Amino acid sequence: MRRNPRRAYNEHGHEIPPLMLTGMRAHSVRSIDAFCEAIGCGHSATLNVDGLPDVLPVSDFDVRLQCSKCGSRSVHTRPSWTEMQAASMGRGR
Repeated sequence: MRRNPRRAYNEHGHEIPPLMLTGMRAHSVRSIDAFCEAIGCGHSATLNVDGLPDVLPVSDFDVRLQCSKCGSRSVHTRPSWTEMQAASMGRGR
């Protein structure tokens, strides 16, 4: 069985479904944070993904992005969880 290097696997070798934009949006998160992993760069940016379909895995953005500072394609992405924290802080008021 060939494993996809862009996916996580459990202890039995079964693929763990990746977080999709729909799951991220269910937690009031509408952006992803992107971090350049090139040595000496460290550039980061927050990207709004409202215009993209729900079925895209968050981890797949890594291969689509390029650092706007140094040009590296070594970019890591994750949901912008600070948006979820901000949304939950506003609910109790």
